[in-house]
Amino acid sequence: MMRSGRVLSRSAPLVAALLSGAGACDGTTGLSGGVRIVSGDRVTDTAATELPNPLVVQVASTSGQPVAGVQVQFVMVPGYSFTPAGLRTHTYVYAATDTTDAHGLASVRIELGGYAGEDSVIVRVPTLDIQAVARYTVLPGAAAGVAVLPVDTVVYVDRGFRLRGSTTDRWGNPRGEPVAYTSSAEVAINGDSLTGRTVGRATITATAGGRTGVGWVSVVPRGTVAALLSRVSGPDTARLVLFNLDGSGFRSFDLPYFANPEPDWAPSGDVWVMQDAGALGENPHLVLMDFSGARRRLIDSSAGFTGEYYPQYSVDGTWIYFAGGLPGRRAEIWRVHPDGSGAEQVGARADSYDGDLQPSPSPDGTRLAFTRTPDCCYDLLVRVLHVSTGAIDTLQRANGTPIAGVRPRWSPTADVIAYANAGQIWLMQPDASSERTGSPPGHGYGAFDWSPDGRWLIAESDADLLYVIEPATGLALPLPFTSRFRQPAWRP
Repeated sequence: MMRSGRVLSRSAPLVAALLSGAGACDGTTGLSGGVRIVSGDRVTDTAATELPNPLVVQVASTSGQPVAGVQVQFVMVPGYSFTPAGLRTHTYVYAATDTTDAHGLASVRIELGGYAGEDSVIVRVPTLDIQAVARYTVLPGAAAGVAVLPVDTVVYVDRGFRLRGSTTDRWGNPRGEPVAYTSSAEVAINGDSLTGRTVGRATITATAGGRTGVGWVSVVPRGTVAALLSRVSGPDTARLVLFNLDGSGFRSFDLPYFANPEPDWAPSGDVWVMQDAGALGENPHLVLMDFSGARRRLIDSSAGFTGEYYPQYSVDGTWIYFAGGLPGRRAEIWRVHPDGSGAEQVGARADSYDGDLQPSPSPDGTRLAFTRTPDCCYDLLVRVLHVSTGAIDTLQRANGTPIAGVRPRWSPTADVIAYANAGQIWLMQPDASSERTGSPPGHGYGAFDWSPDGRWLIAESDADLLYVIEPATGLALPLPFTSRFRQPAWRP
């Protein structure tokens, strides 16, 4: 429908009727006068319907006399979305402003919005600092489709929830008619009750009146994860979030504005270590934090580190490995006991150019996977350090090319190293043999962590969600509630 800015003219009979006091009163009166809604609100009709009568308001002085020649603003509720039917807005006004006539009246044509439910238009008179609210009830339109609700969610095996599918109008508003469900084998459906049967990605189909709609459910392994909830902009803050993989048990702890925590759990599962760079995001140091939110610095400042990065617990919990920077040198591999004692360097001494980062200990504690600044041509190279001797294995493929990548993670249960490169997660043996992809195509993946049983990875993705990945099969399960989650760490 073509919308214009024309304001309807008023006939003398209409004016007389309006001034007689007919209509609603949802306005305000102030020191400078008042505005009241005379007619055209408290209407119930179908979404996207242009109402036959305009919204008419009257502006009056404190003595009740009409005020002519003042501007009246008609303000829509903010918010919109794009649907197959087009742009969906709240209740629409055909002109943003009108000027009161000799009787103090102003009007505007109204089209109900595409959002079913209660809606409104704000009426403002800026020069008098007064306003009123016109209210409307928007009903769903004719059936045009079927929706599965929730459209994408998660569940554990042997746990369930109630589906809320419905026929919908062209704007996606539920109409309430019942639907019938079918599903793939990963879940079982009885009526509108869904139960997870086996880990996997389930498809849900709802039908009604010859129409169908599709939804999805990730049936996920059990687990608890810590992650960074990244800030958006402005005064928003970053947060460390804890949650179960089915979306339950959510907790949140505020972090400094420029937080980059890189968290890792203690094997006990009740404490985690992370970077804390303070309010300015500079010279991070390591802190320990528990479920109370209490934090304590791990290494005393007298140790002289200019930065402490990428902490990782040993499997037995006796050491925390990290990359430590000292004045005039790049980062080196160090370790320290969880009580802050016994800090010692375990890697090669760095200089002003070469440095070592991102340590990850093997399950038996005898070796470390880490990354090194290369001499040429690559961002970082994956290496293996023998802790007792300090010997370093320079990893190469059979054709002589080095293993380039970031964030190596040693499997907690096997002699396998995972690392990220070019948006994918790769697996290899510690001698660089048997290199293969550990993530499926379709998305790019970044920071990740192993599950305690070594079967799964949890990884951030370019879909702005975390994924649970089974490297052996390529199964990838999105967690739709994890928008903006980064740096996941799986609780032991």
